[in-house]
Amino acid sequence: MYVGGNLFSKWDISKGVAKVATSFINFNTCGNLWLTEDGRRLFTACATAYTAGDIPAQDARYNGTLSNATNLVWADESSQQHLTRLSQNLMAAYTAAH
Repeated sequence: MYVGGNLFSKWDISKGVAKVATSFINFNTCGNLWLTEDGRRLFTACATAYTAGDIPAQDARYNGTLSNATNLVWADESSQQHLTRLSQNLMAAYTAAH
């Protein structure tokens, strides 16, 4: 489980009681976080994408932005439709970092 805000952290909930697994200092998410359908990326309220995973070296790495979007209130992604839907009926294309 990921928790956003001014201090971004990843929590382990596999044993029932939440326990901080990793903290990312100076990692501002601008508020909420949303995981993609496959759980391999997450989007921040700043409209930025990061990787998500179990390997620490590959977790929370910059992975692109949502074009034409800023200050998100809500986001949802469909891998089947190749579509990311944002709040206020905005549509944006995911642009992966190379």
